[in-house]
This record gives sequence, C-alpha cells and structure tokens, in this order.
Amino acid sequence: MSTVGMTVEAVLTQYGLLKGANTDVNTGRRFLDWAEAVIQDMPQGKTVPHFDARKPLTVVFDHVSFTYPDGTAPVLNDISFTLHAGERIALVGLNGVGKTTITMLMMGLLTPNSGTITINDINIQDIPPATLRSYFAPVFQESTVFAGSVGYNVAMTRDYDEQRVRNALAEAGLTADIDKLAHGLQTELTNYIQDDGVTLSGG
Repeated sequence: MSTVGMTVEAVLTQYGLLKGANTDVNTGRRFLDWAEAVIQDMPQGKTVPHFDARKPLTVVFDHVSFTYPDGTAPVLNDISFTLHAGERIALVGLNGVGKTTITMLMMGLLTPNSGTITINDINIQDIPPATLRSYFAPVFQESTVFAGSVGYNVAMTRDYDEQRVRNALAEAGLTADIDKLAHGLQTELTNYIQDDGVTLSGG
C-alpha cells in the first residue's frame, strides 16, 4: 500500500510540473500569436525628418473612434482631447469603457477607425514604430511571469546584461524588493524549477 501511495504521489507531482509547464507554453504561444497579429496589422511608418524627439511631447486625439473587430458598438466614439508634457492624467471608468484602448491606440498597437492621433503635430501612423514605442512604458492590467529567474523575466533572455537589468529594476523602484530575495536576480519565479522558487503577485 505504501508503494502505491508513493507512486500516486509521484504521478501527482509530475502532473503538477507538466501542468505548470503547459501553462507557460500556452502563455508563450498566446503572446507570440498576439505579437504576430500586431506586427502584421501595424503601420510600418515613414522616416519623419522634422520629428524632434528632444522636444516636450504633446499628444492630440482628434475625433477618434474605434470598434474592435468582433464588437457590435464602438468602444470609443468621436473623442477628442490633448495631453501636454508634464501633465498627470487619470482615466477613470468602469471596465470596458475604453481606458486601455486609449493607451493602445496612443502606442500604435491599435489603429483608429476614424479620426487622427498626433504627437507634436505628426500623425502617429507616420512615426516609425520603434520610435513611437520608445516614448511609452505601459503596465497593463494583465501580467505574465515566465518560468525563469528575475533577471530572465526582466530581460527576456537568459544571456542578459546584469547591469542593464539592475538599472531597469532601479527605474521601476524594485531594487530593494529584489535584494530581499534569497538569490537576488537569480531567484526563480516558480517553484516548478526550484524548491525555493518564489511566486510574485501580478500587482
């Protein structure tokens, strides 16, 4: 009976490992599918010789409307506003009213059905995607922690520059929290890989 019990326990343990690995693989696949779709739909942009990235940025939404492909009604309908450099703006509203959509439109991850979005009077569809992305550091409500170390999750590569990772953590105000972990940057963020691995909340 004890042998059977040990066998069942071993099977359940392996099932837990496989389930966790499968979750990570599925999450990775969903991300890659999403990224591929975004790249395919993304305006390629043009060289903008007069776009001076050193100037303070002013973002203007001018009569912007947007409906998701599977939606029956617009999430945003003819909205206009201006964001000036240095302003702190809070978008407040119920789930599904378009707060995240505004951010994704501003970053060029979505394209408005009508209206224009400009930065310093230049349509964002005419700004090279890499340049446009460099102005944003979004933290969306969904978070994914990959099975790997803290350093890997920050750099998304196992062959990372430790100083660059530490600089990124410092900018995010996380240095003290990471330093408290048993293995610092090498701390695994799942106990499927190491018995003393840790789990961090999405927040």
